[in-house]
Amino acid sequence: MNQESEGNLNDHTVGFTSNLTWDLEGGWQVKLINAWRDWNDDQYQVSSGTLPIRMPGRQGFFASESKSHELQLLSPDDLFDGKANFVAGLYVYEEDFYIGDYRFLNNDFCNIFIRNTTADNPAGTRQRRVDYCNADVALPYSSYTDFWQNTQSWAAFWQGTYDIIPEWDVTLGVRYSSDEKEGLFDQRSLTTPIPGIISGTIASVDSAPTENTVLATDGTKVTYRIGTTYQAADDIMLFATWSTGYKSGGFDSGRNATVVGQNRVFAPETTENLELGVKSQWFDGLLQANATAFRTDVSDYQFRTYDGISFAVRNNGAIRQQGVEFDTTLYPVEQMTVNLAGTWLDSEYTDFTGAPNWPGLQPPFVDLTGERVPYSPEWQLTGYVRWEDQLPWFPEWTWSARGSFQYVDERMLSAAGDNYTLNNESSFMTYDARLALRNDDGLQFALIGQNLT
Repeated sequence: MNQESEGNLNDHTVGFTSNLTWDLEGGWQVKLINAWRDWNDDQYQVSSGTLPIRMPGRQGFFASESKSHELQLLSPDDLFDGKANFVAGLYVYEEDFYIGDYRFLNNDFCNIFIRNTTADNPAGTRQRRVDYCNADVALPYSSYTDFWQNTQSWAAFWQGTYDIIPEWDVTLGVRYSSDEKEGLFDQRSLTTPIPGIISGTIASVDSAPTENTVLATDGTKVTYRIGTTYQAADDIMLFATWSTGYKSGGFDSGRNATVVGQNRVFAPETTENLELGVKSQWFDGLLQANATAFRTDVSDYQFRTYDGISFAVRNNGAIRQQGVEFDTTLYPVEQMTVNLAGTWLDSEYTDFTGAPNWPGLQPPFVDLTGERVPYSPEWQLTGYVRWEDQLPWFPEWTWSARGSFQYVDERMLSAAGDNYTLNNESSFMTYDARLALRNDDGLQFALIGQNLT
């Protein structure tokens, strides 16, 4: 196997944030939070792709300039005799975003790959395509894809908490969100058309179809949050939360072998979340035990899937993720800490009738309703044991030793959204270790080992 890669990356980010607070009479506060960020990335890559020749290269350009402003009004601590507090505000966001994908050819690709993958039918087709490919090597780029997007969003929100009794409080929240997006997708092949060949029999070497599509989408949504906490005992707190969520729609910016047009637009994604949990301490703080049961339902799930021609972000039905999380920490002696945390996850598509089929199989679309969602293992566990103590003869120095593990259950890694079984990853366990020495002045030495299997 041959694996050769050449590339370069230049990435530059600059930003500014500010947080201003005005203290008003009666304990009221006004906050103004501002942020500005400018990001530019230029990357170049040529790879053999495990073949004995260099494949066509690409140059990618990314740019983003964003700014946001958030104005908050915070209530005083003694509102309603200290039983209530709230925050209300306005949020404004704008971003200009650009992606450029430029491809270029090389002679090895033309003389070896094209020559050996082109049928000579009718006679002369193979050599003609090789000749035109070599002629196009002199082009700065064989094809390009440009994508521009402007996003303008604003939101108004309010969230407040009221103590019904000292041990029991209730939180209510509401948010109105508005999003507008405009975009332009421009794609073109610069290679020379090959004359004398029947249309549809053979394409030019870099046959990106010409597409110039103006895109637009907008949406508004009201989302809610209701929560409560109850101090059942000094060391036991119960809580419950119900909330809804919203992710704005947008545009798929991916390069495609066919003209996609307005099908690049995908709809907003919405969620409904429920959590029930407990946080507790036992045996005078020697044991901390927390657990949360959760359920999240996602509608119009935004996910990149394969349609037999290309990958694209689409709305892929609905999913449900539900399960239990736990986190326990034990302090057997002053120097020792033992932790175990984990998640049990029940995951499924509750509606995915238009899922892509496995590669090469018909029909092109199947029903994956009831199947597990990719990247959603049933079990995940982490844990560690740490010992920390002072050195006997040098009390200003502290030494520590820590061993940890991570377990991930079998999971589906299908990036195409087809749940192809060859993309299943078996369960695995990793181990890490750390031995450290530090003094009271902050000087530290550490020996670290990762993935010690």
